[in-house]
Amino acid sequence: RHGYRFNFGTEASINMAQDQALLELFREANFIWVFIGIESPDEATLRATRKTQNTHEDPLTALRRIYAHGIDVLAGFIIGFDNDTLATFQRQSRFIVASGIQVAMVGLLTALPRTPLYERVKREGRLIEGAEHGDNTKPRTNIMPRHMAYGEMVAAYMTFYRKLTGNRAIAQRVRNKLRYLREPVYHGEYPWRERVGIVAKLLKGVLKGGPPRLFHFARSMPWLTPAKLPLATVDWISGLAMRDYVDRHFAGPRAGDAAAAGKWFASIERAIKRYLEEGRASIELKLLAESAPRLEIRFKGRLDRAFFVRCSRRLERLLRRTRASVTLVVDEIERPQLVNLNRLLRRLARYGDRVFIEVNDRLRNVVAIDSSVFNLVLDHPQREDLALR
Repeated sequence: RHGYRFNFGTEASINMAQDQALLELFREANFIWVFIGIESPDEATLRATRKTQNTHEDPLTALRRIYAHGIDVLAGFIIGFDNDTLATFQRQSRFIVASGIQVAMVGLLTALPRTPLYERVKREGRLIEGAEHGDNTKPRTNIMPRHMAYGEMVAAYMTFYRKLTGNRAIAQRVRNKLRYLREPVYHGEYPWRERVGIVAKLLKGVLKGGPPRLFHFARSMPWLTPAKLPLATVDWISGLAMRDYVDRHFAGPRAGDAAAAGKWFASIERAIKRYLEEGRASIELKLLAESAPRLEIRFKGRLDRAFFVRCSRRLERLLRRTRASVTLVVDEIERPQLVNLNRLLRRLARYGDRVFIEVNDRLRNVVAIDSSVFNLVLDHPQREDLALR
């Protein structure tokens, strides 16, 4: 009874709930959750995007049938389709809370290059040229919406996520889910010592939110049905983790971040001055009004251990003391210096969600980057003239 995870992917549908035999099989096989690409509760939007498999039944009815078999649901949603308006955010929020889905990954519609959507919005003049498009979990996109102003959409998205990850919304989803998920497959498959550690960390996060969070936590926990406690615990961990993500990524630049980033930029620039003058590296600081500072260091030539040592300490302090992000662009690197690069990355791992790493295509099989820790940039232009020495 270790439990298995089965990912349906975004091509799956909530219509699977109509297959009772399949759900029975999943329960017997000890599957603890499924991921479903619900995308939108709006039937017109689903039909317009050819996601008709999700229109065969009321989505709440289907989800609750899955819950009835003891299986949890994680889901993906998108806002920004052509039919969407500012009212869509409220509708999505009501649906997610009513469904009890705690891990609800909601992103703004983003057009990826070389896709029909990208070509269509480009023809329509709605493509924002040069906008980032590799991550739809941030409050930005590269598409101008049809029925909303871009700024209004982004502001509504941030408000939506802050509300969704609030104490009340987390508690409501726990209660709404457990009302239908009465016999969870998941029982907290960890040794007792690990369980104690997990609960201790959760309680620390709950207490950090003060009396309001403690109140909502206490009222949502199924104290009289112990079999449900492990799942409720996981839901609160997920909810608070998403709240932490929102706090870190949806906040505007802090007062003083630009000045602090400028200070550390100057410090790094002085420390690697020789490498910059010789063209072996370059450094750039971008100060944008709507987001935190961004520092980019590009590895362009023969470097040594001293270079990485001088960078690592200063970059760590920059990340610790500001909300700045750091991009490391590896155009060229010598094999012996891979060890020093890895040491630098280990030092920055604690702040990995704000560290972006771009590696030349021809180095990808040599420079190993843990994409579960850092943001690996994959869509940069190829540079045929640079390689590993």
